[in-house]
Amino acid sequence: MTLLSASVAGTALADPARLISFVEVRSDRADQAMADLRRYAHSLGEGVPQARIELLRELGRPERFVLLESADDLQALTQAEGRSRALLDALTAQLAAPSDRRSHREFGTAAAPVAVPQRTALCAITHLDIGGPVRPLAEEALGRFAAAARGSPGNLGFEVWQQLDRGNHFNIVAVWSDRASLDAFAASPEAREFRASVAPLIGSPYDERLYRREP
Repeated sequence: MTLLSASVAGTALADPARLISFVEVRSDRADQAMADLRRYAHSLGEGVPQARIELLRELGRPERFVLLESADDLQALTQAEGRSRALLDALTAQLAAPSDRRSHREFGTAAAPVAVPQRTALCAITHLDIGGPVRPLAEEALGRFAAAARGSPGNLGFEVWQQLDRGNHFNIVAVWSDRASLDAFAASPEAREFRASVAPLIGSPYDERLYRREP
């Protein structure tokens, strides 16, 4: 299992830690994998009480999970991961593909990590791959988009994370009180302007996935 790497491609992870791990397991093992990941996430949270550790399950694809780790103390988080390593051993045989772990820094105006408060809330994670030469244009659009989302009714948190080893890759982590709030913002002029601005700049399809928290 590779959830424990504290660096990506030789790039040391700077404080604060912002980590996303995408985990896809065999569909016939999804519930058992969820239980194993839940134990691991709870162990990390107990080891670093100040950290935000969230286990999310994708809507419509219950064999896909995301583990979010946000902490100001990278060393404490790394130590907690080491102590919890044995809890991942059972997960190895359940994987459909290697886990995809990405390390980030905060982009733009930092937002305090907001935990998904309840299972009725939605977490939308969007991956953006921006072409290098046009990245400044996309970054300006991202700043406007983040400000509009944070002021939108039903938004409980909106973070933009920039990948450490690929500065043109971003992950947007947004928490909404319900699907209606997310849909209302997606239909707003600000969100539609953002999508129109980045459409010619992205190097891969706009990838937004919806999750719910697994307590």
